Amino acid sequence: MSRGATNTQSGGLKYLSFMSGKFVQRVQEDTPGATPRELKKGPNAGKLVHELHFDTYEGQIYNIETEAGEYGQRLHIFIDVSTELEPDSKVKLSLPLSSGPAKGFLSRLPVIDFAKDVVLKGYNIENKETGRFNSYLVPYQGGSKLLSHYTKENPNGLPRMEKIKVKGQEVWDDSAQLEFFEALITKTFSAEVAPVQAPEAEVEDEATDLPF
Repeated sequence: MSRGATNTQSGGLKYLSFMSGKFVQRVQEDTPGATPRELKKGPNAGKLVHELHFDTYEGQIYNIETEAGEYGQRLHIFIDVSTELEPDSKVKLSLPLSSGPAKGFLSRLPVIDFAKDVVLKGYNIENKETGRFNSYLVPYQGGSKLLSHYTKENPNGLPRMEKIKVKGQEVWDDSAQLEFFEALITKTFSAEVAPVQAPEAEVEDEATDLPF
């Protein structure tokens, strides 16, 4: 796959979300290859949108940020996908920080060479025991899958999720994990933020659990 092969516009910043193991780009209805989808959640429930779906995305990651929002913290991954035909072409991939795909990607942060291109691949795998589908966002470099630096067997300092009571109900709390990953991002990247861009279109993500 050539660098930036999935791009459909030239220049500027493109916005992607991540759903069911696919990279999703919101586009106009008349865009070739666009798939219609009815939003099921949020204030725009029932609205019909059109999207392009990709299994992989390739480029050089130049910044990663987190942002607090109305529906929780979000992870933003900025990718330079510029080519000779499409100079100054960049991508902003956004997904919930607390989601399985985000945590799975961040668990590989220490082993990514940010001076080189990375191929991001999406997976949506059924758990045979529960029947649920879990999504994963996995980076590859040099043709090989990068393995997680933080695993259940070897957490390397990553805090475990904890059970807490909220209104009498036991729930899993990942606050310590999110703080750990935010500190890791700060340590990995400089404090310089990405250039301010125009507001992105509303997105609807599917958060899944990662078996930490």
